[in-house]
Amino acid sequence: MKRWISFALALCLLTALFPSVQAAAPADSRDEMLACLKALDILEGDETGDLKLSAPVTRAAFAKLLAATSLYRDDLGGQGAGYSLFTDVKSGHWAGGYIKLCLDNGWMIGYTDGSFRPDDPVSLEEACTAELRLLGYGNADLSGPFPAAQLNKAAAVGLRDGLAAQQGQELTREDCARLFYNLLTCKTAQGQVYASTLNLPLDSDGEVDYLAAVKEDLEGPFLSGETAPALPTAPEVIYLNGQRTSNISWQKDDVYYYAHGYLWVYREPVYGQISALNPTAADPETVSVNNKTYTLGGGAVKEQLSALGFRAVGANVTLLLGMDGEVAAVRAVSGPFVAGDADALSFTPRTVYRDGVRSDSAALSRYDVYYYSADESALWIYTDRVSGRIQALTPSLSDPTAVTISGQSYTLATDALSRKLSSLNGKWTDRFVTLLLGMDGTVVEVLTDEAVEATYYGVVQSAAKTAADGAVEWQVTLLCTDGRQHTFSANASQDWEAGDLVRVTVDQDGAEFEPLRRQSLSGAVDASASKAGSYVLADNIKALDVDEDGNGGTVERSELAGLTLSESNVLYYALNDSGQVEHLILQNATEALWEYGLLTEVETQSRGSMSYTNQYTILIDGQSRTYSFNDQSFPVTEGQGVAVRFSAAGEIIGMRGLTAVELTEVRQSTATGADGKSYDLADEVSVCLRDADWSCYAMEREDLKTLDAGDYAFTGYYDTAQGKLQVILARQK
Repeated sequence: MKRWISFALALCLLTALFPSVQAAAPADSRDEMLACLKALDILEGDETGDLKLSAPVTRAAFAKLLAATSLYRDDLGGQGAGYSLFTDVKSGHWAGGYIKLCLDNGWMIGYTDGSFRPDDPVSLEEACTAELRLLGYGNADLSGPFPAAQLNKAAAVGLRDGLAAQQGQELTREDCARLFYNLLTCKTAQGQVYASTLNLPLDSDGEVDYLAAVKEDLEGPFLSGETAPALPTAPEVIYLNGQRTSNISWQKDDVYYYAHGYLWVYREPVYGQISALNPTAADPETVSVNNKTYTLGGGAVKEQLSALGFRAVGANVTLLLGMDGEVAAVRAVSGPFVAGDADALSFTPRTVYRDGVRSDSAALSRYDVYYYSADESALWIYTDRVSGRIQALTPSLSDPTAVTISGQSYTLATDALSRKLSSLNGKWTDRFVTLLLGMDGTVVEVLTDEAVEATYYGVVQSAAKTAADGAVEWQVTLLCTDGRQHTFSANASQDWEAGDLVRVTVDQDGAEFEPLRRQSLSGAVDASASKAGSYVLADNIKALDVDEDGNGGTVERSELAGLTLSESNVLYYALNDSGQVEHLILQNATEALWEYGLLTEVETQSRGSMSYTNQYTILIDGQSRTYSFNDQSFPVTEGQGVAVRFSAAGEIIGMRGLTAVELTEVRQSTATGADGKSYDLADEVSVCLRDADWSCYAMEREDLKTLDAGDYAFTGYYDTAQGKLQVILARQK
């Protein structure tokens, strides 16, 4: 334990008389501030945990605090023993040693009648005068009569920051706690931060680094199991992936640490293939996955990887990252596999990622590439495909590691696939195939002949001309109604732009492109999503919702229920042989395009007379994220609920404000507005809490019922396109 922690333990001696205090810490919230003080053993409740913050503080108790926060804190034992200091502080008085120390150093004095009055409550001016003297300020540093001079100086140096008490007022435990926190961060008469004279570390803002104190006693990393772990005490402050949160819904293999009422939980897995162990496979300190290197955090992880040695390189794994991004555990990932018509896992996955994005559906379709981890109860599905003619196998036909289509090279994922391609002695070249891409965009399988035959309906997302062997062709990427992104080679006779509607028919001879004209239908979709007006929706209907540039996503059948379809939001539909709608392409019709959150901060920085950078900080998906844009802004306001559209690469490509309504009542699935209207809550409604310091945190939806309407006001934000509340902000009054 470091020396300054010993000081914190010394302060624990005070808790018998001063068990409950609170300081004006620069914390995100009051509960975090209280937890910090308790972690330093400055704050302690009674046997029931009651902090009794409103109780008065006596002059004797205040003398003990001064002694314990002084340079003499480690030598308080025999001070004053055997002395009769005042008429009311006789030999053997419990506070005699502390009072004598204060007298000897001039921090406190007695009264002219020979008494100290140890049981009298301490006043604001008495406390400020004593602390100023402890800081080394004398009469020469003051201007004016007592007590105005002392109170003015105390305010000037920061002792009274956050303190509401006025002249003549008796101080409570909470008031004194604020004074003693302020004492630690004030400058002495010699210009030093007082805490530094006691060997307390400071952060870059000159504040006491309480979290460093907490982490001195850090326990972890640990991994959660199927049920919530049994912690020594209920956490008072929780961080999830470094961001404050009100509570935690545990998941298997969460990495967590705890200390003094703090809980840190990390849920930041990294998936990929190990490319290197350094400095050696036998004694690794780091592991490289997805072209990024991670430090191994503990002996167990190092032993696990060193036991595999060189065989670990090339393995598909999940890295479970903990504090400071260190690897807390490694989980093996099985795969890649290519789904058939009826593949089924031996377990029900708790977490599903589809093309790198969290998904609620674990359904596998034919030719999906998938990986799984039974230990982690996780499934990864990849649906990207590329169709075109093979132009090259490199570095050689006999031992290829990559295949080139339309000028683009794709790495082969397995040795088995390399052997499959090399076995045909070059007969693969100039053959029309479909590549199934897996984790990291590598080729897991090559489909040929009848297996490539299919018809796709979709929207162009990108198109680029390529040249190979003197021939020019297009490489066109579509988002198709099957929910997959497909890339096809097309001849150069037709120009393609993002947002174009197209039907592609693929067979072993190639891909035939047919541009589609807009074709709309209209009608309200019924509650079972089986009909839209006079149209019957096929059981296997495949639907997309896209924006003007072709960005978007699939729409589940259930999400169609209740929509009103019209020429304004239907781009195209196609019927099956029974006359039912089997393919449906919508535009800005559902929530599929947008994610919703609270815009907590907007900051603009000038980069010259005509250039600027905008930073938008959004509380979205339970986490606070900041995005920067050069010379670009969005029509949104700080503190507003917003809808955000992301590109496939995770970049913001659109942001718009939501409509606000004050709420008088919030229930499980509906809310009542101050306008008297009833509003439905979206299934994935984002709930945020803003405290009195204007700090914002994510909340679980069910925790709304724990907030007292007398202490909080509620604002809902809804998307006029759907009418549902997407964000609810609870504001502490």
